[in-house]
Amino acid sequence: MELARQLGAAPLLVLSLSSPASPGHNPDLLPLTQDVLASLEFLTANSSSRWGAEREAQGQSQPLPLTHLVVGQDADCSQPWYAQAYQQLAAAVRASFPHLQLLACADLGPLPVMDGWELQAQLDPDTTARLGEALDAYQVTMVSSQGLLLPAQNPSQPWGKHHSLVVYSATHQPLETPAAQLHHLLRQHQGSLCAKDWQLLSSPADRGQVESSASCNDAACTHLILKLVNQGHMKQAVTVTVQHTVPPPAPSWWSQTPRVPRLLLAGSEATTWAVKGPDDAGPTFEHPSNQLFQAQPAQLTVVPTVSDNTHVSLIVQLLPHSFTVAHLHLAQEPHDPVP
Repeated sequence: MELARQLGAAPLLVLSLSSPASPGHNPDLLPLTQDVLASLEFLTANSSSRWGAEREAQGQSQPLPLTHLVVGQDADCSQPWYAQAYQQLAAAVRASFPHLQLLACADLGPLPVMDGWELQAQLDPDTTARLGEALDAYQVTMVSSQGLLLPAQNPSQPWGKHHSLVVYSATHQPLETPAAQLHHLLRQHQGSLCAKDWQLLSSPADRGQVESSASCNDAACTHLILKLVNQGHMKQAVTVTVQHTVPPPAPSWWSQTPRVPRLLLAGSEATTWAVKGPDDAGPTFEHPSNQLFQAQPAQLTVVPTVSDNTHVSLIVQLLPHSFTVAHLHLAQEPHDPVP
């Protein structure tokens, strides 16, 4: 902070939520919040405050030039507890230090205590390639029943290594580039719940070219929003299987064999955006001159089920270098009535 004063710079103070000894560990927020508030008072408050007086006693009579606080480091923002921890800590900071601009390390959507967000990155090639896994950190939305924020993608099934899909910043990645357009499309179709009760399987002909993510709009996950990105130069026919994983109901009164509810597809629609590029560049996501085509309907084909009807399968036709959103409206066959 003293160096920032000497340079006339406005620094970002980055707060690590988890311990370096156990990165990703859920922090104890009460003592952490108390430490953060005391530290901010030490840095920015006048000498009439407790910690401002301590700073003055150490030879720093004037507050230090802190204007921005980043809550969380890269090891924190992919954790399931991050968004809730951010909200609690940011609310406490905002109440005591309203002049500070509060930033998250992932795009958490329109939170009242989030003034912006930043994607933290190292510049070595391996880390840059791994940034592709951060894409679904942008799909973080409210879980209405619990008041939590969760990513819409299972951390054990991250997006691929295609760093071109990551929006680094609004200034370094203009909005007309395909990567930035993908980011905005993902936010428009992000859903409101993690699709945790459904198993999503894809089997592209050329593995590694298609990436997928899914979220829901209701607690029962009857409206599934599926997002597919085809990185390849060729059309792909991707088979998507939605498997119901909720435990079956209790046995019927006349039978001790549990009756598994039948999964029904009540309706579906899909839209695709394909990349259009100049002849010399070709349709790639990376070229800055490329644009996404205007939205057009995508072809969906329902695969008949022949087993226990506990899953729904569809074939989605993906254009080369395209982003496709499919809305699946699902229902369960009613349980047997209890007399």
